[in-house]
Amino acid sequence: MAVFLVSQLPIDSGLSQSAGTYQQPHTAWAKSFTFNDVSKYPANPFKVISAAPYPSLTKAFVNDTGGKTDWVGGDAAYSIPLGSKRTLWLFGDSFIGRVKNNQRHDCTMVHNAIAIEDLGQSGPGKFTYFSGKAQPNAKSHDTGFFRCPDKGDYYWPADGFLSNGKLYIFMHVVRENNKLAVPFQFELRSDHMIVIDNPQDNPGKWRYKIQALNTSAKRTLYGVACRADSKYLYLFCSNGSVALDLFKHPSVVARLPLDKVAPFNLNKLEWWSQKWEPTYELPETLFDDGASEMTVTTVPGLTGYFAFYIPPDKKAIVMRHATAMQGPWSERSVVYDFSKNTSSIKSTPDLFYYSAKAHPQYLRDAKKNKGEIILTYCTNSSNFAKLTSNAQLYVPQSIKVSLAGPTSHK
Repeated sequence: MAVFLVSQLPIDSGLSQSAGTYQQPHTAWAKSFTFNDVSKYPANPFKVISAAPYPSLTKAFVNDTGGKTDWVGGDAAYSIPLGSKRTLWLFGDSFIGRVKNNQRHDCTMVHNAIAIEDLGQSGPGKFTYFSGKAQPNAKSHDTGFFRCPDKGDYYWPADGFLSNGKLYIFMHVVRENNKLAVPFQFELRSDHMIVIDNPQDNPGKWRYKIQALNTSAKRTLYGVACRADSKYLYLFCSNGSVALDLFKHPSVVARLPLDKVAPFNLNKLEWWSQKWEPTYELPETLFDDGASEMTVTTVPGLTGYFAFYIPPDKKAIVMRHATAMQGPWSERSVVYDFSKNTSSIKSTPDLFYYSAKAHPQYLRDAKKNKGEIILTYCTNSSNFAKLTSNAQLYVPQSIKVSLAGPTSHK
């Protein structure tokens, strides 16, 4: 049970690689990274005007089951629009059970779950959850909607994208390791790609195949964020091979022409290293304080791209801005300081925050919603009793953020 308490937390980096000839950068070179050194990043042209709780979405995740067994809490919370009125949500370790009087009852755990949201006229809509069958007494730890074919391993979701009617989702391959210190008794091993042929159908009728990418998660964590423009799909990844203790997830980016997405092949990727290179040798670090989960998105009425994430110090949600996917990315700006949060979940020493994401599908009008975007982040507690006694914990918390920039960016 301890594993789910830290699902999606920053992952200890390593230097091994199952394939290829990549060499570890020289230690002196790696130490040249300076945590959020403003001198190496241009100024952020956009300012945070406000960031406040967005209760309508937060309440949608507090699933009062009315005595029935259903999804009652989870983390990760990636969202992928399947159309203008339908969104897929991807969750990591999840409670399956009942909620009564704001308490969780008779819960088991699965390692991943999904939900289909039918969007309302304005704001969040109805969520229908799919979690597979929990197996509390099973020897295998592979439980959830998506099952890993590798014996003894299970999936945590990363980001995904739609292309030519098919849905592509990166999945991190995870294995329990009881030799590691509690509660970090897990290790990320590799990444798989799930390709769903009919994502518009009911998930119970999905036809999909699993493609092993044959990578080392200690070297590169794929699909931290996905974003497409008119020509390319961009994959933001964590480069663990240059990570230091403080810099858990240095962010790098690869691109793939949209007409070469299928069949998906890592050898088709180009990596940014001052220019687009056809091989993964020494990709440029976009920003060294990146996260294992984040979002790169546009914001209505504003130019360029915005990265939203929680750095390794986990004190706040931050953002960076760039006019191109490969950067240069600006210095980071604080979006939401957890020590000053105004949500119903008050900060206490046992709580921790992670897994910030943006969900632009809710606010899309460039005039009406100029500079506005909805974010979620995950809450967790080192005190397990709190997770059963308070059903508002361990569900995504939502905030509405308003940004503004100089006249030239209007």
